[in-house]
Amino acid sequence: KEGIYPEVRKSEARFVPMQLKETLQATGFWGAVRVVPEETSSAEVTVTGQIIKSTGKTLVVEVQVRDIGGREWLEEKYKQEANPFVYIDEKQSHLDPFSGLYGQIANDMLERLQKLDPKKIQDLRQISELRFASQLAPADYDGSLEVNKKGRMEIQRLPAEGDPMLDRVAMIRERDYMFVDTLNEYYSEFCFSMEEAYDNWRSFSYEEQVALAE
Repeated sequence: KEGIYPEVRKSEARFVPMQLKETLQATGFWGAVRVVPEETSSAEVTVTGQIIKSTGKTLVVEVQVRDIGGREWLEEKYKQEANPFVYIDEKQSHLDPFSGLYGQIANDMLERLQKLDPKKIQDLRQISELRFASQLAPADYDGSLEVNKKGRMEIQRLPAEGDPMLDRVAMIRERDYMFVDTLNEYYSEFCFSMEEAYDNWRSFSYEEQVALAE
């Protein structure tokens, strides 16, 4: 009745994050952007979201962006009507009909990033490293971080320069990144394999929605 199909929505739950990932990565401001099946505790900035409505004609998503220090950057609902030319013009068929929505999220995130002091950005990187290290070697890094009264994570002490344990942790973290990158390759292959059928479904659904409105 509402035009929601569980199989389609389940696929969209992988497709939409990958589209946002590609958009963020293309800006050049975020370095490596990775899609993970659940929130990872060591990411400097985490984007989570929920698909509120997706009909081929309209896309509505709710997005939350938080950094590892506990600061909320963004909590917004985004809505966009599909660009109809993507459906009818073969020259634009390679575009996503909702690319503007992903671009708006990327712009809002960049606006927040540019307001941050460079020292705070460096702190986020160090918090990220220490949090990962404390999970692997709590005996060595317990007490390095502390949550203040505002719920923000703060650095209490830094490891010594050239700490061999931190070097080993960094190597493990790189392997963890490699595993997630492999997972992202599977997500990419899945999105590529579903794209043609999904685009056809969205185009047909768009026509149905327009006809219904008329």
